[in-house]
Amino acid sequence: MIGKNSVKDIYSIRDKINISSMQNSQICDVDVRPIIKETNILTNRISYDGEVELNFLTQGSSNRIESIMYKI
Repeated sequence: MIGKNSVKDIYSIRDKINISSMQNSQICDVDVRPIIKETNILTNRISYDGEVELNFLTQGSSNRIESIMYKI
């Protein structure tokens, strides 16, 4: 890329969520996917609005692996 600047920022989301279907389950893995819904281009910056989709892989008392989706 010629004449383009690349900026990388890391953001932390510190929301506490309570998913009732996961109360007696152990979390095995979490897949995090950002979803950009809107892009605003201003004179010297770009801002993005969207949400984060979380896919929890859990193991319950029956030893089955289940997938639970949640959006922030």
